[in-house]
Amino acid sequence: MLAGALLLTGCNSAATGTPTNGTTGSGVATSAGCSAAAAATAGTYEETVTVGDQQRRYIVHVPTGYVADKPTPVVLTLHGSGSTAAQQMALTGIADSSDKHGFVVIAPQAVAGQWQLPDYKGTTAVTDEATYLRTVMAEVDQKVCLDHSRQYASGMSLGSIMTFVLACAQEQTFAAFGGVGATFYRPVCGQSPPAPIIYFHGGQDTVVPIGGGNVRGFDFSPVQQTMVDWAAHNRCAPTPAKTQIGEATRFLWSGCAANADVDYYRVAGAGHTWPGGPVDVANLIEPTLGKTTRDVSANDLMWQFFSRYRLPT
Repeated sequence: MLAGALLLTGCNSAATGTPTNGTTGSGVATSAGCSAAAAATAGTYEETVTVGDQQRRYIVHVPTGYVADKPTPVVLTLHGSGSTAAQQMALTGIADSSDKHGFVVIAPQAVAGQWQLPDYKGTTAVTDEATYLRTVMAEVDQKVCLDHSRQYASGMSLGSIMTFVLACAQEQTFAAFGGVGATFYRPVCGQSPPAPIIYFHGGQDTVVPIGGGNVRGFDFSPVQQTMVDWAAHNRCAPTPAKTQIGEATRFLWSGCAANADVDYYRVAGAGHTWPGGPVDVANLIEPTLGKTTRDVSANDLMWQFFSRYRLPT
């Protein structure tokens, strides 16, 4: 959806388990990238990795202030349909958030802009994309000092669906999940541990309507119902706390198993856009994809939510 709307420049080259609240964990799971030999430096890098017989691209942003031997949290960010890793970086402005909060960003790129999803009925949560994403994470792990207990996944539109698919994994390698503009829940998700989720959807989204429907052959349930399904999956209290933040209505399901809250922001006037995204990109895409809200910031709220969670070590 963004491929025709964004005109972007390229980048410079150069443990598993149920999530628990970050205040209760002990120990830090570190990576090979914490060795002196790795010596990564701050900056944005475009990389390639071979998976099977395909060479795949991805982008890594190492934050300003990065310390080579200090375990650093990492956020995976997945682009939408027909988009690219570079466009996802631009749409979200996540590099600025990375520098502000001190986390590494990894932006993988799908083949031909399309993430491979589970079959229509959702009888499996496993796709070949999981192998690619694991390989990318392992490659970065060799070069950058990552904290394995603080790995998080996020995405936009089709990338958001892929993020929810990752949340359905029976063995989780991400501590929390964040999405914008598209949801996913299938019965197979019932086999997975509780998954902390923060999610945003525009009330005027015409690409993936908030009330659900069929989009390019994929059936979406109404967003509110999907959030209720995730709250039930996480064994949260059934009635969410409701708060108004400008044009955004926040629904927070808490009291969940493993403290795995479900935090949903319904943004009344917004379209198929990233809340609080960069103004220059928002101005470019709004004629096609609708309004970008300034009342809430997906980056800031996601990081605030993510930072509460760690994988057990």
